[in-house]
Amino acid sequence: MKYLNLKWFDYIYYRIYLAYSKTKDPDPWLYAINIVTVVQVFNFLLPPLCVIRISYSNYFNPNYDKLVKLCLVLLSGVLWIHNYYRYKKKTYEYLFKIWVNENKITKRRNGYFVLLYILISFFAPIIYIFIKKNLGM
Repeated sequence: MKYLNLKWFDYIYYRIYLAYSKTKDPDPWLYAINIVTVVQVFNFLLPPLCVIRISYSNYFNPNYDKLVKLCLVLLSGVLWIHNYYRYKKKTYEYLFKIWVNENKITKRRNGYFVLLYILISFFAPIIYIFIKKNLGM
């Protein structure tokens, strides 16, 4: 993943870590890694599987859904491990140095973008499930 720009996910990790560290939680890094991983799964792994499922629903056997769930679980695990090692190397202190001088207006605007991005990422699978159930797929 050397050529993939993950700076946006670094910022999401930084802001979630910051939010959970304010609650005096002993492991804010764990929440941050989990949320970043879930967002990545919902944005990179689920859409291609949904498009394939909707486009070619007549051609799939009944075990397709079980295969998709297995793939999502395995690939989510791989992404979690990747993120764990990534943010073990890029610590919160390193990310803090990058965004410490962010002015208040930019910080607030980016915070809204992070929240909106996470909400859209979480609602997209719900919409897919709703469409899947209503179309009888």
